[in-house]
This record gives sequence, structure tokens and C-alpha cells, in this order.
Amino acid sequence: MSASFAHELSQPLSTVAINAETALQLSEKGPQDGSKLKETLSDIQQANQHALDIMRHMRRLLKRRSEVPVQEFDLNEVIAEVLGILSPEAHKRNVILTTSSPERRLPVRADPVHLQQVILNLAINGMDAMDNTDEGARKMNIETTLDGDSIKVSVSDNGTGIPEGQLSKIFDTFYTTKPEGTGLGLSIARDIVERYGGKIWAEHRPGGGTILVFSLPLARPA
Repeated sequence: MSASFAHELSQPLSTVAINAETALQLSEKGPQDGSKLKETLSDIQQANQHALDIMRHMRRLLKRRSEVPVQEFDLNEVIAEVLGILSPEAHKRNVILTTSSPERRLPVRADPVHLQQVILNLAINGMDAMDNTDEGARKMNIETTLDGDSIKVSVSDNGTGIPEGQLSKIFDTFYTTKPEGTGLGLSIARDIVERYGGKIWAEHRPGGGTILVFSLPLARPA
């Protein structure tokens, strides 16, 4: 559990560190950068709240399914929050981040912070895979589509891809292809998605890279 916390908290804490450094630089430039400083401090506050939410909600993963509090919410709102959290990291890594989704409400029943963590884990995994991709060519797309009575969320990157025969293993606990990886991020994502009656899988992206996909049932089937 301590390893899981370390992995989950690394992203918001990294965001705090990046923005704190930016705030320090802006403060040295004087009042002319006041609006930018205020925006940066707001990002720090948001990342800090995200870290607190992780600590509170990760404990729910240890409970039986019947004990996990769920609520109905629009998945579009969670994705919008994720984009706000991811943007500083994408900018730092020179990743072009795009999204697409249906123009309608996408109701699901789950814990919103858990699903936020799923999307963050998939996105950070994809960004890690693009470390060796030329700067300016790093692209990530988060796409939401309707598939019958389910919602499908796809996170695609144009990184190094996953070796043949390894797609089915990447969600196994402690499996990792990264030298300093923990093998926990995608495993946690799988546990969360399956807890709410969904499925998660990986695909090879045409032209190179990987597509990480999960689906969840609509709270109100069409």
C-alpha cells in the first residue's frame, strides 16, 4: 500500500514542485507578472487538493465493493479536471495534448476521484513512453466515445510502443518496462475499472505507439 501511495502521489507532488519553482521565478521579476503568479499559485493549490483527495480515496480501494461509496456524475467533468492537472506536466514534457468527446452528458456511477486517477495513470504512462520521441512530435489524445450502453475512454500516444506479446501483461501488478517503474500505475487502474464493472485493455497504435482503453457502463443506458 505504501508503494501505491508513493506512485499515486508522485504526479500531484511533481506539479506542486514545478509550479513552486515557476512562482519563485515570477516573484523575482516583480509585480508585472502578478497575474501569472496568481495563476501559478492556483495550480499549486489545485495539485495540493488532488494529493489530499488521493490520500482520502485510495483507502477505499481496500474496502469491499459493497462498502465503496459511489455517485452518479458526468464523466466529461472528470476528464476536464484531469486536463487541468495534466497540462503543466504535458507542457514540461513538450507533449501536445488533445481531447475529443461526444457533445452530451456521459453519466457513470463510481467514485470520481478514482476515475480521475485511472485517466491520470494512463496518461502519465503514455508520456513516459514518449521520452525518447523527438520534442515537437510528442502527441497524446484522450478520446471519449459511446459504444452501445458503455462509455469508452482511449488514451493514445506515439511513443516507443509495447513489445509484441506484452499487451496482456502490462496491467499485471509490478510488471513494468521502465528502469525505475513500480509496475503499480496500470495495475491500480485495472483494479479501479473492474471495481465499477468496466474493462481495460491495450492496443497497438497504427503508425507506432500505444492506445490504453477502458470502458464503463452508462449509468443511464440509451
